[in-house]
Amino acid sequence: MTLNINLSEYWPGADTLLVNLTPWCLMTNQSDLDLIVMDATGSQWTLPSSKTFSPPKFEGEIILGLRIGSGVVCSGSIPLSDEEVDLQRYRPDIGQVLYLDGYVHTRISITQANRIKVYFLTVQSSVRHRMRLITILESMCVTNLTGQPYQAMLHCVCPRVGQIQRMTSSTSSEICIPDHSKVDRQDTDLCPLLQWSLDHSQDSVLLQEEDSLVHYLSLQPIKTENCDIDPDWSHPVRLLANKNAVRATVAVPRPGQWTEPICITGQERNGVAYFVMRKDNSPSCLLHNSTNLPVYYGHHNVNITSPGITVQEETELVGDPPFIPVGQNVFYTPNLINGIFGEDISNTLIPSLHFAVNRNDIQQRSEDGQGQGQSDKCLVWSRAIDVNSNMEMFVPIPGCIDIKVKVRKVAMVTSITIEPISKAEVSAKEIRSRLTGQERTVTTVAEELPPDKSERCYPVHNDNQLHNLQDIKSSATRIDLTIGVRLRHLTIALKDESSRSEEVAEVLRISMDELFMAYYPSGQVSEDESESHSCISACVGVIQLDNQLFYTKGLYDFPVLLLPQNIPDPSQLTLPSLQNLSISEKFAVLKSVSFLHIQVVMGTDLLQNSVTKRIEFGLQPATANIDDGFVLRLLKEVESLIPTKLTNSSMDNKSMFVKKLPKSFRKLSMALSSPVKIEHLCIQPIALLFSLHASLKLFIASDRTPLSFGKFERKDVCGTSHQVIRVLAMHYATGALFRAGIVVGSLEILGNPTGLIRSIGTGVADLVKMPYTGLTHGPGAFVSGVTHGMTSFVKNISSGMLMSVTSFASSVSRNMDRLSLY
Repeated sequence: MTLNINLSEYWPGADTLLVNLTPWCLMTNQSDLDLIVMDATGSQWTLPSSKTFSPPKFEGEIILGLRIGSGVVCSGSIPLSDEEVDLQRYRPDIGQVLYLDGYVHTRISITQANRIKVYFLTVQSSVRHRMRLITILESMCVTNLTGQPYQAMLHCVCPRVGQIQRMTSSTSSEICIPDHSKVDRQDTDLCPLLQWSLDHSQDSVLLQEEDSLVHYLSLQPIKTENCDIDPDWSHPVRLLANKNAVRATVAVPRPGQWTEPICITGQERNGVAYFVMRKDNSPSCLLHNSTNLPVYYGHHNVNITSPGITVQEETELVGDPPFIPVGQNVFYTPNLINGIFGEDISNTLIPSLHFAVNRNDIQQRSEDGQGQGQSDKCLVWSRAIDVNSNMEMFVPIPGCIDIKVKVRKVAMVTSITIEPISKAEVSAKEIRSRLTGQERTVTTVAEELPPDKSERCYPVHNDNQLHNLQDIKSSATRIDLTIGVRLRHLTIALKDESSRSEEVAEVLRISMDELFMAYYPSGQVSEDESESHSCISACVGVIQLDNQLFYTKGLYDFPVLLLPQNIPDPSQLTLPSLQNLSISEKFAVLKSVSFLHIQVVMGTDLLQNSVTKRIEFGLQPATANIDDGFVLRLLKEVESLIPTKLTNSSMDNKSMFVKKLPKSFRKLSMALSSPVKIEHLCIQPIALLFSLHASLKLFIASDRTPLSFGKFERKDVCGTSHQVIRVLAMHYATGALFRAGIVVGSLEILGNPTGLIRSIGTGVADLVKMPYTGLTHGPGAFVSGVTHGMTSFVKNISSGMLMSVTSFASSVSRNMDRLSLY
């Protein structure tokens, strides 16, 4: 054993010496395999799972092996280095050499019973207490938060070899992924994806160590005792992961006629890829096949230039494009949308779709089973179809059949139904084409089949049709609830009871007049939707935020934080009569005379997930005053209201071998699988008189700066809450930048020239306007207008100049006080 000797002072100032003996390295096996560790000299050490040992000093490189029978199957060599990754930034061997604070991927390939099994491992290195720690663990693991277990097929493909046949259970590794949504805190919530199968047809091609492998996963629900039908496997989905998270979706077949959309997010940390499975609450499309043939589908990609490839799904390395079984539906989110998810919250346009049928299926039916074999596939694709608007259209599949595609968008989910064209529809279409002078041949299945079999030609499954969206919704009885509350006055106070035990200080007070809140069914939102939705509305006639510490202790600069620019006199405030009006009508009347209003319309989508149909926010011209000191005081008070988390002391000593999904990965997967969905977001234009006092190293003040922000309106918003907030911040930050000149001109250190110009402009306007108005009413009114105009002119100019001088003097005085403290 090689030891490190470290000398340090044990007791400061007592002339004591601490001799610390530590091994030069500790190697830990956190994988589920019993490994063999070898060095360059051929020496071997056994490292069982969940064990740690101190190896002798390695020279040059190490090799990992797996004992199979009487032999050992080895991985590639892993060179060791005593340098740090940051110092080797431009070297090409990063990722191939194990540096002090780096990691390396390696794999072990085993051939058994005409099957190739590949084990993927990650070797991490770090330095703790001047010891090198080498940790071996699986390169990929998955967490299942869907609420039910799944069976998974794992398959990897070498891109250099090319496309292989469809994944089957006989050629793929199968594992059971348990449900981790309700595991105990002491148990692991990760399932390692350790053993992968490599297609045996690629055995003829020698895989090299530098060859990259693409990983595919197929899911199947575990059969329950109450179900007699074996569920099918899902279409293979490619697993990808990076530091920023990658989103992928897959539709898992369920017993019956429906599928379940699953969202798989992949994120990488220290060379380990963490995949999180959740139910996808935002699928793009619902495809239903009402024909009597399997229908293949895929989306168009303009970047595809390879001959013979029509859709993006044909570029995958495993299997055929996905298909819709007869009479069933499939949830589908194009890979193009997953790839750009979050880049633009309102860019939810679905790429053009193509549909195809297998020509051999039609020939086999027409020849009564004497055609080509079922394994042969000859897909014939239709033209690209734009599905971003509601429509019905006839789509020909050249040389095969004609289909009718119905597109209907409900709650940000596009429902697409594929139906065969009936004889009556074909005849009507032929008549229309002849009347317009267009000769067109419409091919139907009935024309290709013998007369005695024409009745078998693709009937519409009326009993199983799912294009009627009510068939896949809950049949629970809907209860319409209507609530309305009107308050003449409401006051909310925030008090500080913890700073001093003998005194309770009021910090903030919110006063609201004519507050109205309502919850009611909103009825039809659009012409295409007959179901009702819930509406949550609120409006406030007058609102004011007061800094109570200014009145009691003289703290901070502004007594009022927010108030309307035009405060109506309560004695002259007359509200319209609200008798004999419904709740929605009352809100519409009060909204027109309110200072602030907000309306939220909620609904459900095809998966019974909550969807925000519409959000509207309006604010009348207001005055906002912000003091950064008072804001910090409010944040401190809010932080004191957050309850303290009581942790279990036994969890602090949990075993290092209990693998847990990082909390940040769990939160991010939740945001990507259940994004914020708003069909229509509208924020009305906002006008503010903004004052800011910032107590930095220099006192910076800007008084009564006029800011105006344009209308913010987006449709079909879909993204994480962080992305939505970022877009809102960018919108209003851009509006403030356009007024940067006015903001700079409102600084007190410059004398607030913007305020001075605004006062002079008001005085000049009154000097001209008031006499002109009086002239239209007679000589007496003209004299009175001249008098009042001159008075306003002198008053505004004098007050503007005095305020400018006072602001400049106050700002200079405060800054001099601050400079004297340094």
